[in-house]
Amino acid sequence: MDVETLQSVLPSHVELLIGDVRENMDALLARLSETSPIGFVSFDLDYYSSTKSAFDLLLAQPNLFLPLAYLYFDDITLPNHNSYCGELLAIREFNEEQSLRKIEYHKFLENSRIFRKAKWIKQIYFLHVLDHPTRNDFSVRETKQYIANPYLEPGKNEKFL
Repeated sequence: MDVETLQSVLPSHVELLIGDVRENMDALLARLSETSPIGFVSFDLDYYSSTKSAFDLLLAQPNLFLPLAYLYFDDITLPNHNSYCGELLAIREFNEEQSLRKIEYHKFLENSRIFRKAKWIKQIYFLHVLDHPTRNDFSVRETKQYIANPYLEPGKNEKFL
């Protein structure tokens, strides 16, 4: 990889951490902030072992993530990958090992996209951060919230308040 060329096309605020995932994880975790929580992670690691190491990121403090973050897995659609090797095995083991963080395939994306047959759609997953503060806020809101029904006549939605 031509690091200089890549760096020259990236915005100035982007920093590349190049090298072994395990060796860079502490540096990455130290840069995270709850003022800019993670909402998307792209995994292009090719191997089970590097994917497992990268999943350490997904165990960071819950407020460093959105309650539901998107994940992209580059290599899961290759013919020789399955749930017994590679990224899919790492996902399965992560879900077995974690009770409050779950990685799950985004089942509904395919139905809401114009280009439904795009290959990347099958590579999008969710990270459910079940220990996120907003998922554990059971306080009563002062104002009621409802979803308006556009099929009702104007003024008829009030009865659902």
